[in-house]
Amino acid sequence: MPMQTPLISVIVPVYKVEKYLPKCVDSILTQTWRNLEIILIDDGSPDGCPAICDEYAKKDNRVRVIHQQNAGVSNARNAGLDSAQGEYVAFVDGDDWCEPDYVESLLNNLLQNQADLSVCGYFQEDLAGEQIKKTKGSGRLLNRSKALRELVCYSGFQGYVWNKLCRREMIEQYQLRFDVNIGICEDLLFYFKLILHSTTVFYDPAPKYHYLQHDSSALQMKFNSTGFNPKWLDEISAVDRLIAITPPEETTVRRRLTAHKVRACATLIRLMANANMHSDLVTDYQKYIRKNLAVLFTEYTGIPFGTK
Repeated sequence: MPMQTPLISVIVPVYKVEKYLPKCVDSILTQTWRNLEIILIDDGSPDGCPAICDEYAKKDNRVRVIHQQNAGVSNARNAGLDSAQGEYVAFVDGDDWCEPDYVESLLNNLLQNQADLSVCGYFQEDLAGEQIKKTKGSGRLLNRSKALRELVCYSGFQGYVWNKLCRREMIEQYQLRFDVNIGICEDLLFYFKLILHSTTVFYDPAPKYHYLQHDSSALQMKFNSTGFNPKWLDEISAVDRLIAITPPEETTVRRRLTAHKVRACATLIRLMANANMHSDLVTDYQKYIRKNLAVLFTEYTGIPFGTK
């Protein structure tokens, strides 16, 4: 059959996922949209991942492999972007997998609605394959303001890197890359900036992606830990950057980000206490919480603080 156009780049960072990688890559190779370049970035993985990547490249000429020293997932994704040749770009994590029409559905929704960004729904699953969450609802075209609200809302499509597709030209035009100095919310920051330059976003909650949740993820390790990792402070840095670039008229977005920071401050205070860690940051976080507690109350209840 004739090859479809356009070419779509699927970027997959790979690190310590040899148990899950074959299922992930197989799910991309069997996509109904065949015109793909699949870029596997081996981020210095110490297990069998490098060999698995090379085997796939031998079997299918759509697969390209980049081997690099371990530099983190953001650096790996950036390496994929630097190498990508497709007209459109999507990301898949190496321990997840996709429905057969994941790419085609995202592309069709983007083209049919003349959107700048296409977003799909997802299944969230545990290590046993049990379903934790399944998004549902009808598709909708969002302007920039509504898309930003969805992005920072827990009931919205959020900032995940793996359920979206956009034009590579747009990424290059605005010189967008993942911040290698932030280990939490780096994907949210990337897509927030992209949506700031967008006119419309199409969101179809129909689940096309399978997200595997396990305890080794950055956020899960934070929530389950009795110690303290300084990298967890990255969440505050990321939210501060998001607030700083939020347009003045986007008051709902700013309120949601402020509420996000209040929750993050409270979590960090608890983690520091559990680790018997003393820091001036605790005082700063407590002040921020006291100052913005009303914002958190309003965000969760919809009731302006202080009203009867």
